[in-house]
Parts: sequence; C-alpha cells; structure tokens
Amino acid sequence: MGKQNIKYSEEFTSFLVILGGISSRALDLFRQNLEGRSIRSIRYLRNNNEDHLTNPELCFENVARFKRLIDTIGYDGPIAAMTDNTKLKERLRYSPILGCIIGSTLSKEETIINVYSDIPSTINKIKEENAIAKDVRAYMLCVKCQFASDAADIPLPKFPPVIVALIPNKGSDSANDITQLHKKLLQEIAPQLGLHILSLGSNGAIVEFRAQQNILNSSNTERLSIYNSTLNINFSCPIFESIGPIIPVQGPKHAKKTARNAIMSGARLLTFGNSSVRYDQLLEQVNRHDSVMYKNDVIKLDQQDDSAAYRTFCSANLKQLVSHNYQLKPEDKGLFVYLFIMGQYEFRKMVGGRHAYF
Repeated sequence: MGKQNIKYSEEFTSFLVILGGISSRALDLFRQNLEGRSIRSIRYLRNNNEDHLTNPELCFENVARFKRLIDTIGYDGPIAAMTDNTKLKERLRYSPILGCIIGSTLSKEETIINVYSDIPSTINKIKEENAIAKDVRAYMLCVKCQFASDAADIPLPKFPPVIVALIPNKGSDSANDITQLHKKLLQEIAPQLGLHILSLGSNGAIVEFRAQQNILNSSNTERLSIYNSTLNINFSCPIFESIGPIIPVQGPKHAKKTARNAIMSGARLLTFGNSSVRYDQLLEQVNRHDSVMYKNDVIKLDQQDDSAAYRTFCSANLKQLVSHNYQLKPEDKGLFVYLFIMGQYEFRKMVGGRHAYF
C-alpha cells in the first residue's frame, strides 16, 4: 500500500513540526522507524498557512491575524501581552516564506534575496557587520479567563499564546527598546483593532522589568488609583485610550526563580529584623540526609531550573527548618519567613485580593 495521501491528525502533525524544528535528523529517524510527514511536507503546510508570519517585526498585519483568530471564536474580552528573550542557535539560512536571509540582526529589507547571486554578498555583509543574532525576542498575545478572580494571570484554557513578532538580537536589548515595542502595540496597533490589552507580562529580567516600569509611569495617560490606608494598599496604573488599564505582571515560575536567585547571588543581604537569608543556610539544608532539595539545586546551580525553584519554596523544605517539636532556630527565622512568604505569594490558587494584601 502506498503512503501517498495519508491523513495525519492535527495533534500528530504538531508533534512532527516540533520534532523537525528541534532536529531534522531526529524527524528522519522517527519516520524511518514509524511514519509521519517529511520536512518537505511540513514546509508545504507552512507555505499554505495564511496565518504564518510574513514579517518578523511587531507590525499591524501580525496583530491583525490574532484579531481575526479571536473573532472566529467570538471573544471580546481581556488580552495579555508578553515578551521574552531566548537563546538562538547562531546560523544563517534562506527563508522561502520571508524571501530573505534569516538569523541576523539586520532588517528584512537589508537581507532580501531577489536572485541567487544575492545570497553570498548578503551573507558576507552580515559577517562583516558582525550581525549574526545570538538571541530572539518573542512577542506574544493570549486571551484571558474573564471569570477568574485573578484574571490578569490565567489564560483561557486550551488557547495557546500566539506569537506576533520574532525579533533577532544579540542579547543586548535595552529597557528603552522593549518599551518602544510595548508603546507601539498599546498606542498604535491595539486601538485600531479594538484589542483590550489588560496586562504586560515578562520573566522578570531587569531590562524587561524596567520597560514595564516605564509603561507604568507613563505621564501622558489617565490613571486608575486605589488607596486604602487601613490595608496599606497604594495601587496605581495607567489607562490607555481605547484600551483601558494596563497592569505589569511577572510569570509565577519566573518569579519563583527570581526569589530563589536573590538568595544565591550575594549581591544584597536579605535581612528580616535581626535575622537574614543567606546562601550557607540553603547549603546546610541540601547537605541534610533527608533534604528534599538536590545537590545541584544549590551547588553549581542552574538559575533557570523551574523544578529547583519549586523544591526551594515547597512546604516540605519549609517543614525541615523546624524541629520535631515545632521549634525554629533563631538564625533560621529570616529564611523561614522568606520561604513562606514567597512560596505563598506564588501560589497559583491564591485569589487576587490576597495577592494585593501580600
């Protein structure tokens, strides 16, 4: 029986696309032993998909595709915008979809290929200007659950984030660069499309945090302010015309990693009254025979390890700080308070009002 015209499910096709993106060799080995679409078939699907990116920059057309998508499901609620910078394998190649050489920090217009002879000269230009990208900044939009008590943090179930921009860079984006991306979306694109952006998310990197602060401190907008002296709440956020209030948020997993890394860095001494939070305390914890943490959670640690951050703030690790009769050593009081507060603050089921109280 021939293999032509075999139909594959959408889920299986998505798996093959991801596998082929990781390694074309891995996809070939998979197909040799089982079955699946070829690289050529996957490229054909991409070329015939009207929703694929034809411009890697944050532009009106890319966001309009997202608008068409949510219109098809009749969604008119809050939208979350988020950005993240991730490592990119340094490589130049021709993209038949974009019609240019990709993998550099030069603009699409500077790397456009009209005839085959343009390829060597364009690649040489990229190398001469040392413009090979080391990172890529992804800008994404996703819809939010309208009925959750903490709707600013919970995406609509079964609706993945949609990438609207993939901007190559050298890993040296400034806060101003990211601020300009946010402003372009909030002041130029979203009002035209009637998108109700509610939050700007990031992973907590310092430049992304500063960009959020720049938006939060926008002086040419109205503001929503809530002040309650009894509960010690002083909340203020900008209101953008035709959009509404904008709230900066940080991903819970990234926030936990940030809290954990603050202990490890040693750049600042975290003090709580006459107690403090230090690296040697976690080192003592991990050396216990019954420790819930692994050695590499503290020694030669990976700062981006989500599981290590979870183990640091989990209740079992907190419990090991107290004795069998529930006594706490005076020198561990600061660590106990820190692990408890940060662990509870990032508890996903905590309602919005409790987060505000913290």
